[in-house]
Amino acid sequence: MLIWRCKKCGWIGRDSDLGLHYGNDELYCPRCKEVDNISEVGFSSCFNSQEVEKLWQFFGEIPIDDEDAILEEFLGFSEGTDRIEIWHWFDENYPEGVAALMNGGRHGN
Repeated sequence: MLIWRCKKCGWIGRDSDLGLHYGNDELYCPRCKEVDNISEVGFSSCFNSQEVEKLWQFFGEIPIDDEDAILEEFLGFSEGTDRIEIWHWFDENYPEGVAALMNGGRHGN
């Protein structure tokens, strides 16, 4: 799953959430319709707490095998990455830690 951000309005979402202008095959932000300010983000990008909570929701959609490896790319973590490694990333990037995310986060997801 690829994650995208609009530099104009701050929207963050999955590749499947982006709009597409079929005539010229351009992706656009579903919130502000901007084309030129959409960029893919990865685990080395900076995120605020609310964005990390959204990313946690997206991570919940990633299939995981019986050995706790993700079955598709997520946020720049390659297929086959152990889920615990990604949990550590969330723990380091969310002020209350991954345990708080597991309990709904601070914004009551």
